[in-house]
Amino acid sequence: MRKAVKAVITIAVLLLMFTSCQQRYIIPMPPINSGNDSKPSVEIPETPEIPNDKVTTETTFDLKDKTFSDLKSWLENEAVKKAEVIKINGNGATLNLAKEEKITLNNQDLILENLTIKGSAPENGTDDTGIQGIVIPSDQSKEVNLYFKDVTIKDFGHGISSGYSKDFYDTNLDSIKLTNIYIIDSTFENCLKGIYINNLGTLQVFNSTFTKIGTESDEGDDSTTRSGSAFDINQFAKGGDIVIYDSTFTDCGNAGTSGAIKIKVRGGDQDAATDVPKNQTGSLESVLIQDCKFNNNKNGDLVLGTGSAGANPQFTYPETLAAKTKIINSTLKVVDKSGHGYEIKNNVLSATETDTKY
Repeated sequence: MRKAVKAVITIAVLLLMFTSCQQRYIIPMPPINSGNDSKPSVEIPETPEIPNDKVTTETTFDLKDKTFSDLKSWLENEAVKKAEVIKINGNGATLNLAKEEKITLNNQDLILENLTIKGSAPENGTDDTGIQGIVIPSDQSKEVNLYFKDVTIKDFGHGISSGYSKDFYDTNLDSIKLTNIYIIDSTFENCLKGIYINNLGTLQVFNSTFTKIGTESDEGDDSTTRSGSAFDINQFAKGGDIVIYDSTFTDCGNAGTSGAIKIKVRGGDQDAATDVPKNQTGSLESVLIQDCKFNNNKNGDLVLGTGSAGANPQFTYPETLAAKTKIINSTLKVVDKSGHGYEIKNNVLSATETDTKY
């Protein structure tokens, strides 16, 4: 009997040791890194969730077989105006907007899903910034969220545009309400600027494409000097994080002094422009560009700052912004309008000792 008990105890101890070893020596999956084993491993950013649970049938507009006139009437409905979150569900339909027609945010979160919004710009591009798809007022009274899922924005001067007034920003800068934008599985094409924004909170872009944004058009000499980019960010307020993941930029920023992605921290004494607030400098917490492809963006893939190395340059803190920028698994040309060259060290962008003119 004593031998049987001893044998049972021995087996139990061996099983415990074996289980412990298994738990301790599980072989982990190899980390995703930036393509260089000497660089730190990185994680895939988490895709934003669309808050469809916050809308009802009453606060959802079904675009199928509807026009902008129908949408405008729906937006003026009292129940819709009072809702915190509204949704436009396309079911694959296209919303055609004439030049004077645009969707203006009204202190509400907006979800756009499975639709195309088409403006009146010609196929060869436009320099007309008045052709706008979605407008974000500068005087909004609350922070708002804008969600895109399976959406195409095409043929606009500005696909998304935020208002700007120097007088308003001078007196209200501390109380500016930010806009957070989330873009998933979507497409922007044939716009002078895809997203032009002055009060960005968070920007998250996942698995999306940007084609022919900020290209030269046949509308005259001015069209070749305008700045046009997939993202043109003038950050006057205290903002948050930018994440651009698994997205492609092709033939963007080919007109004027633009680039595919243009990020400018604005305001304060270093900003030489006369139409910006001087009592505060805007800021961003971080910029992450990961697993992205850049094709034929002749003026640069990422532009930091603004202006040119000439009269009245507006360099606007490019090196400070670069220190907050991570580039992972993405090959791109970085342009600093003050002439600095850049390199990537441990995934972080940093200025080189030798200036490089682009």
